[in-house]
Amino acid sequence: MKNLLSTILILFVSLNLHANVNCPAVETLGNASMEYIRLELNEKIAQKVIRTGARSHILIEEVKNLEFKGCRLDVLVDLSLRKYLSIKKGKAHIRSTVTHLDGRKICLMSAKVHRLHFADVTRFTERILKFLSTLVMPPHTCFDL
Repeated sequence: MKNLLSTILILFVSLNLHANVNCPAVETLGNASMEYIRLELNEKIAQKVIRTGARSHILIEEVKNLEFKGCRLDVLVDLSLRKYLSIKKGKAHIRSTVTHLDGRKICLMSAKVHRLHFADVTRFTERILKFLSTLVMPPHTCFDL
């Protein structure tokens, strides 16, 4: 899979988006290798814990889906909110900008929680959790492919 992805990326053109943005190419290449990138993201962030208080935290269960729209990457993540002894299931829509994509790595900038939803949790609590989750996201992240 890595060799196929590398070949496709090299044939298409190596992209360095800091100097020259080619968003249609990012969308085509990203969506063509979306399942592989999803697996790589899961290896990096699945089961990560985000502390939201003394007795509560959010657990990133897994990356469910992702989609490239030009240079924008939208990611859907399944979450669990543990507060005291209760556990609530939820979803986060994370949006980021692709700054680099080639046969070896993908770099993302400005990853932010765009939307957050938990069943049986008030909107006020969701806004606080969204704010806290956004603070934990690294401003610039690269993943090896």
